[in-house]
Amino acid sequence: MSSVPEKHKSSAIVFCLLLCSIFATQLLAQAPPAADTFVSSGTPKVNYGSGISLVVGSGTTAYVRFNLGGIPAGSSIRKASLRLYVDVVARSGSFDVYQVNSSWSENTLTYNSPPPVLGTSVTGNQPIALSATSGNQFLLIDITALAQGWLNGSIANNGVALALTSSSGSFAFDSKESLLTGNGPELEFVMSGGTGSQGPPGATGPVGPQGISGLTGPTGTTGPQGIQGAQGLAGPAGVTGGQGPMGPPGIYGAQGPVGPSGTSGYANFSCPSGQSITGFNSVSQPVCTAGTGGSGGGGGMVDTDGDGIPDAVDQCPTTANRTYLGVSYCPSTLYDVLKGVVPLGGVTTLSNLSVIDVSGTHMTVAILPGDVGYADDPYYGSAQTMELGGLPAPGVGSRVNLYGAVVPGFTPYTQPNGNVIFSPTLAPVAIILLSAPPPPPTISSITPSFAFVAVGGQTTLTVNTNAPVVTDTTVTFTVSDPGAVTVTPSVFIAAGQSSATFTVSGLALSPDVTITASTASLSITSHVGVTP
Repeated sequence: MSSVPEKHKSSAIVFCLLLCSIFATQLLAQAPPAADTFVSSGTPKVNYGSGISLVVGSGTTAYVRFNLGGIPAGSSIRKASLRLYVDVVARSGSFDVYQVNSSWSENTLTYNSPPPVLGTSVTGNQPIALSATSGNQFLLIDITALAQGWLNGSIANNGVALALTSSSGSFAFDSKESLLTGNGPELEFVMSGGTGSQGPPGATGPVGPQGISGLTGPTGTTGPQGIQGAQGLAGPAGVTGGQGPMGPPGIYGAQGPVGPSGTSGYANFSCPSGQSITGFNSVSQPVCTAGTGGSGGGGGMVDTDGDGIPDAVDQCPTTANRTYLGVSYCPSTLYDVLKGVVPLGGVTTLSNLSVIDVSGTHMTVAILPGDVGYADDPYYGSAQTMELGGLPAPGVGSRVNLYGAVVPGFTPYTQPNGNVIFSPTLAPVAIILLSAPPPPPTISSITPSFAFVAVGGQTTLTVNTNAPVVTDTTVTFTVSDPGAVTVTPSVFIAAGQSSATFTVSGLALSPDVTITASTASLSITSHVGVTP
């Protein structure tokens, strides 16, 4: 039987030990993404937590946070690499990876949130450059120092941010929701040995036999209930506290039915020849006196505006009253009511007001900029809220005439000097609809209706409405072939505007991809072809 020389035995042993040492100390591990999203100044109210891409560009920053639950706490690592898959490079540029110093939520983060606070560069201010040839491949970025801090607890795990460092650039990486390649971000570790993860628990041993129960001791007897003591004397009444502050004014009750005008009966009254009305007695009967003014000595009454109501009792002696259902109303303006020119209890009519809000039994009307008689009055405003009572509410956007009586207001208004006032308001008894509100604006077209985009390129389309929208309106987008193009998930059309732009990115050749834009009430389509 042959033997191996001792020097060869020693060499083999050393080699085996070295090989075992290498494989024992260099262990690999991965941490999956726990959350990823991006924010953009171009769509400041939109959350992209469910998007399939992480976009980086001018005003656009991406965020990624990893689940480190599979890495033993306190583990020592030799290296940690951030792995990203470059999906599209629409414009060449450079970006860097930054530590994130505050917490954030994938499902709520937007540009207006605001975004979390960024810390220092993780790469030591060594930006990564991307060009058109960088697409469809992986990047590995060394973030060892930051990852070691996460594992030993010295740095909070708020993830990393990907932000543009060059003056221009636009590119997208796969997110964890990517349906195109499935190459979401990942954190790859090269471990430095250390204690392995705890093995599974062993099987539970058999239950031992139950011991013998001890004897139950006897229950003691209940003692007799003691005699109830006599009630003590009532203490002296405390000092009455000071009166509390007055509460806010309650909502003014609905206006009761307006009785017949006390002045309408004077239209056919005439004093004897040579006399005129100079006042009224205790039962509101007109008093005629000779030689005092009159209407030129011809008898009768003084009626400057010719509406049949004597000046002595006319609330608006120089403006003819208007009669509605047999009741006479003095015309005035919204500003006359707000400023108290029309006295409380006075009956009046207001013309051509816009209904700007209806909430329950409350209606707010206003004189709008551009209306006849509009005045920008910062001390009283140009709107008032009133109680409708049993009257049906007109639609927001309607134009109305109102008849009613002036009552105390119940809506606070803050003046420029800080004073809070409750201006008088109108208790309407009749609402005359002049015009109904216009139909709400809807999305009407996408321009261009057929566009082209190159593979790896981007193009901008515009979604339009048939009129400026009244409030911020969300439009969402879907595509018939997600493998050929991606599209901005949603955009806002701001109040007062009638369009918004969105971006389409080409991924693969396709002669015709349908893009659908939708609101809560309507959907429209356009088409995109993807060229080489």
